Amino acid sequence: MTPNYRLGEREALVVLAELPPAARYFGYMTNVFTRETGLVTTDPVYQRLVDEGAEDLLGIIFGFSPNPDRMMMIATIGDSINNVLIEDQSTENWGQQRFFVTTPDEDMADAMTDALANLEGVLPTHVFTEQVGRDLVRLGYGPEADDFITYMRYSMPNDLALGEQWREQFPVAVLRVRDRDGDVAVNPYDIPEYDTKACPTNEPAELGADLNSLVGAVKAYWDQPGGGPAARGVQEPDRLGRPRWPALPGLRWPPGYRH
Repeated sequence: MTPNYRLGEREALVVLAELPPAARYFGYMTNVFTRETGLVTTDPVYQRLVDEGAEDLLGIIFGFSPNPDRMMMIATIGDSINNVLIEDQSTENWGQQRFFVTTPDEDMADAMTDALANLEGVLPTHVFTEQVGRDLVRLGYGPEADDFITYMRYSMPNDLALGEQWREQFPVAVLRVRDRDGDVAVNPYDIPEYDTKACPTNEPAELGADLNSLVGAVKAYWDQPGGGPAARGVQEPDRLGRPRWPALPGLRWPPGYRH
């Protein structure tokens, strides 16, 4: 299986994993990777980067895929399934066997959960479903369909040696399960809502100085004087901490794309 893939309405990506040793963060998440679309050069962020001569950022934020008919998106389709959620649902997480199902069809999710729960030692609470909103993305297998990419993020293990050992062994198996008798979702998921960000920190007031210090250090390292944090080429974040890209409802897109 290649790192990026397309997904049918009656299909599920099923990931069987032994979770890593304890760390500051672990998460499972899917993005829209590429889409058959074009570039909108009138986008204000695009125009700003052009005016500032920021060619490197243009290539990153508005990059084409190897197929010139498709644009790189890296757009979220919902919240990640992270170590906090895993622990809340299944009590334990680090070093445990857990299972992830990515699908646009609740009927498929239920079938996968039932099948996994029939395995010895597996409870329904050990299975985590990542909902793919059918009306949010382009499903299917033709060129008009979205490419997806699913990844795990593992950051700052408590024991560096154990964390590196898990990365080298990477005890994960990936299955693709399709319904041979149908290709239309029986019970399609709606567009998922993002969880409201709950943080006791007043980020602009309490972390503003640290942000400026970080920006200064990065500019000094790359010998790029001038400009402030806004020169990074992103807009102010929304209430969830994500950039306010022009977006379909529920989908966080990079700027400058038709969709």
